[in-house]
Amino acid sequence: MLTDTLLPPANVPGLRWLANLHPDPRDVLDTWHAGKLAPIPLGNFHVVRTTSTLGILALQQLEQQAPAARPVLWTRPYAVMDFLVAPTPLTWQSDGAGRLIKDGSLDCPPPGRASDMRWPSRWAAQPDGSGHLPDMHEIVDCLLRRYHEEADRPEPEPITEARPNAGAAAAFFATARRAAADVH
Repeated sequence: MLTDTLLPPANVPGLRWLANLHPDPRDVLDTWHAGKLAPIPLGNFHVVRTTSTLGILALQQLEQQAPAARPVLWTRPYAVMDFLVAPTPLTWQSDGAGRLIKDGSLDCPPPGRASDMRWPSRWAAQPDGSGHLPDMHEIVDCLLRRYHEEADRPEPEPITEARPNAGAAAAFFATARRAAADVH
C-alpha cells in the first residue's frame, strides 16, 4: 500500500493511480521524491500527442462539452501535449494534428505538484485517481475539428509562458486561453 508520507498529498488519488501503473510503485514514488520525472510504461493507457497550441484549444473544447477526468500532460521543452487515453488496438497519425503512441513510457511528474517549476512537464488536466480514460476517438475527433478550423484562420499570436514563479502554470494557461479566445 502506498503511503502519503513520501510526497505532500496534493492529489493523493491521482498520485496513487499513476504510481500503480508502474510495476514498482515504490520506485515511482522514490523517483518523484528525488525530484525527477518517473517513466510510466504505456500499456494500461496510450497517448495521443499533439502540439501545445492545438492541445490547449482541444482541451478547452473538451472541458466545455463535458468536464471529465482527462489526464493531459504538457511538456514545455518539446511544446507538446499528451492526452492519456484508454488502450486501443487502432492506430492513428495525422500530419500536424497529432499521433497515437502505444509503446514505451511517458515521463510524468507527480499529480498535484504540477506547479513545481523544476519539472519540464506539468499536468494540464490531472488524473483524478478514478482510472477513467477517454476513448481515443473522443480526443482525435476534437483535435481534428480544431486542426481544420484553425487551418482556415490566420496564424494566431504565439503563446508564451509566464516567467517562472509560484503562479506560472496558472498564468500560462490563462494566457493560452485568452489567445485561443481571440482566435474565435
